Amino acid sequence: DLNAGRVAGWLADRRKQKTNKEGHDIAGLSVASSNHYLVAVKSFGHWLVKDRRGPENPFAHLSRMNARVDVRHERRALTQKELGGLIGVAEQSDETFRGLDGSTRAMLYRLAAMTGLRASELASLTPASFDLTSDPPMLTVQAACSKHRREDVLPIHLDLAARLRQWLSERERQPDDQR
Repeated sequence: DLNAGRVAGWLADRRKQKTNKEGHDIAGLSVASSNHYLVAVKSFGHWLVKDRRGPENPFAHLSRMNARVDVRHERRALTQKELGGLIGVAEQSDETFRGLDGSTRAMLYRLAAMTGLRASELASLTPASFDLTSDPPMLTVQAACSKHRREDVLPIHLDLAARLRQWLSERERQPDDQR
């Protein structure tokens, strides 16, 4: 039942623009998403061969499409004004989102912008990750959480270190159930 032609046809059908019940056009699957599905299917075929469940990968000859021709979201860095607005709104927020209060989200946004750390790397940080008394101040991402799978020690901008010191000391004074 594993047929490369059927997989290619299914992906092509998913990429087509469709019309919903109200008559509105709905964009089909993007080329990038189609490529993600194809990679998964080809990986499955590779596993079949590796596990000796099949003589060859029936999807090996299928090729990904050029995702640059179908860009749905232009990725770009935030401007300084946009980043400042995001941080300001987060700081003023009384809402909890994904278990994080506004001041915590604002600090994470600052850390992300000024260090370039990924979400998983930011999530791994604890107060022990920071050495705010060294010159320059440093933060350490453990090897298990680092993109490079090695311990990363990064310098922190002095202004960010000062804000971190204040933020961490405020968090220490809070009861455990509010941290």
